[in-house]
Amino acid sequence: AEAEAEADTSQKTSSSSSSRKDDDALVKFVLDFWKKEDLRPRLRSISPQRRAALLARKREHGEENVKLALDNRANSRFLCFEINHNKGAGFDWMFGPKNFPKVLDGNYNDVPGGPGQGGKRGKGKSEYDSVL
Repeated sequence: AEAEAEADTSQKTSSSSSSRKDDDALVKFVLDFWKKEDLRPRLRSISPQRRAALLARKREHGEENVKLALDNRANSRFLCFEINHNKGAGFDWMFGPKNFPKVLDGNYNDVPGGPGQGGKRGKGKSEYDSVL
């Protein structure tokens, strides 16, 4: 019984340290992505409050969806302050519980014929173009 308890404790410790490493890796990925894409406002660090919001969105939506939402954000001219002068999406706004699902769902994605056509990376095409 003692050996089982010890094994259970070491497994919990191992999985929690693995989880912590995964969380740290995601935080680093987000910070690096934000810098690489030169998103505004600039993100110099992720405070404990920001980390908590990011990890809450990861728990709710999954890591892949966090990355998809980041890509949606980077490709939206509206969220990148290119349209609607000085109104865009900072980290805190994007990872808020009410706003994150909208970014993830693509509500701010540039659409054909819309004011944001082209996105930050200037692709100029959307998923709708492949249908036409």
